[in-house]
Amino acid sequence: MIAPRVALYADCFHEVNGVARTCREFSAFVRRRGYPLLAVVSGPPGSAGPSSAGGLLELPGSAASFALDADHRFDLLFLRHRRRLRAA
Repeated sequence: MIAPRVALYADCFHEVNGVARTCREFSAFVRRRGYPLLAVVSGPPGSAGPSSAGGLLELPGSAASFALDADHRFDLLFLRHRRRLRAA
């Protein structure tokens, strides 16, 4: 039997707002229950690099990202991570 695989693509995760807090709380809840979940989030441009610890895949943003508002950015080159996403 194949185990279900679920990914959460969050446009905010580390920020201080209700959506980010809900994503963090949901991810922690799922991990405590032992369910398979991979939370995929974009880090700030120029961050150290991809990490995938504890069901969290943080991918670095690019210099081509631009601000949508004070807390959110859109990365035009985010699809460059598709191989890493498929592998995870």
